[in-house]
Amino acid sequence: MSKPIDYSKWDNLDDSSDEDDGPPPSSASRPAAPSAQAVAARLASMAIGRGPMQPAPPSSTSSAVDDRLPFSSSEMPGYKVRMDASTPDPELELQQCIVCGKRPELGQRLKVCDRCVREVSPLYCSEDCLKQHFQQGQHTREMCRMGRAMYVEQGSLRGNRHAVRYLLGWMTEDAFFKHQRQKQQEIQDEIAAYGRPSHLKMSVSVFNTVDFAFGVVELASSLAEGHALLRHPPADTGGVFYPDCVIYPSYQVFPIAWREVKEPTGPVLEVMLAERIVIVMSNIIIALLALTARCLGVIGKQYVEGDVNALFWRKMTCPLPMGDRTAHFYFIPAPCGVVTDALTYAAKEVFSDEEGREIDALVSGSALVRTGVMTLQQRVMRDEWRREIEWEIGAMDGMSDAIDGMCQEYAAQRGIQPRALKAAFIDKAVAFTDVFRRHLIEYADGMGEIVGKSFAQLTELTDDEMRQIKAEVAAAEYPADIQELIAAESPAYAEDVDGPIVTLADGRRTCEMDLLLRTQGLL
Repeated sequence: MSKPIDYSKWDNLDDSSDEDDGPPPSSASRPAAPSAQAVAARLASMAIGRGPMQPAPPSSTSSAVDDRLPFSSSEMPGYKVRMDASTPDPELELQQCIVCGKRPELGQRLKVCDRCVREVSPLYCSEDCLKQHFQQGQHTREMCRMGRAMYVEQGSLRGNRHAVRYLLGWMTEDAFFKHQRQKQQEIQDEIAAYGRPSHLKMSVSVFNTVDFAFGVVELASSLAEGHALLRHPPADTGGVFYPDCVIYPSYQVFPIAWREVKEPTGPVLEVMLAERIVIVMSNIIIALLALTARCLGVIGKQYVEGDVNALFWRKMTCPLPMGDRTAHFYFIPAPCGVVTDALTYAAKEVFSDEEGREIDALVSGSALVRTGVMTLQQRVMRDEWRREIEWEIGAMDGMSDAIDGMCQEYAAQRGIQPRALKAAFIDKAVAFTDVFRRHLIEYADGMGEIVGKSFAQLTELTDDEMRQIKAEVAAAEYPADIQELIAAESPAYAEDVDGPIVTLADGRRTCEMDLLLRTQGLL
């Protein structure tokens, strides 16, 4: 159960968010990570968003009352969800001119932008409306490019025209979230209709548009061999068949920052976004647990994969009540993300920061081939990570040539053999995975409590084998950027991330971002 919300925390709220972040730790050793109790307390204090609501200051003017929203803090959760039955079909919004709202006459077709993907482009009744949209800055060439990239190229949003239009500001939040809820219900019904045991697995990633950051949750539902014909992913959900599962790449799309963030930056921003993600993920997991209660679906793993490093390195979890016990869902980076970070770290350490940026750009510009099925046991084994790193170097377009070129250049400068520098590069990448393994073992130590197993038992290792691995990674030193991430403290409020402060009908105040997520049933 959540702790009571401390409304006094916002009594002295500094809306400027100009907090002075302290210097990063200079020691090469690992900084003190937040304890599980501290993390749980922090999440409890954010039960309605990143920060609790505060009472609005008294005012003698009537305009202060007029500016209040038409619902109270107790009515806010799910306010828009409860209105679904009385609001228009979201598709109607996509069948009218985005500028003037005009609908086509019988036999008439609205115009689209010839630079956009047709499925994503806003509709216009005339060239004048299209021109006006561009002149107002609500449709730009960059948006055309980004819309094409998200809809055609990006795996997570590929084919999800509603999400792409919403993220570009071409679909209202009410219409989009209502549509998303409808599709989520169809997905859940499809999983239930399968009628056979299906393990559910989630991953979460963060992306950016021109204006703001958003999270995407992927949902995978396993299927037995030869059962593909028994599964029927609903239309317009992006369901993709794989030999052993059906994947819904954009099961949940949600904003996590109000606008393009200029302040804060770096680790502080990462932490603020991660804190919001944790709360949204808790709601998603609760909904999927309810699904397992009405069908044969099972949440097969007590962890969520993804690329949000702050969740893992800061040991954040989703605490969920299950009867008289509390289950904690963990966040573990996908293997491809660990390999990416290991290669970038090795390039910086062995060559230079500039070469590290080049490797990072090369990795970011190409899909890692082994998107990764690694068991928990494999994730704590050094040799498994070495094989994964070496395989990816050879599999990614241009990676092997880039590293070999760096080895040739720097070996000549240092008077050593290129093969020796290549070996040092691999060793340094593996050393990064030692840090990952050390942190994983500490972080996930309690993962098996709900099923009465130790972490060693979850990894199918003996206690002696686990002790040997712990000794192997005990001396691993955390890189400076991870130390900064672990030590970062997020402010109670930052306008770029949280949005303006608004006042509810009962005088309570909250931020626009939490208002959006809360009324749409996501918090």
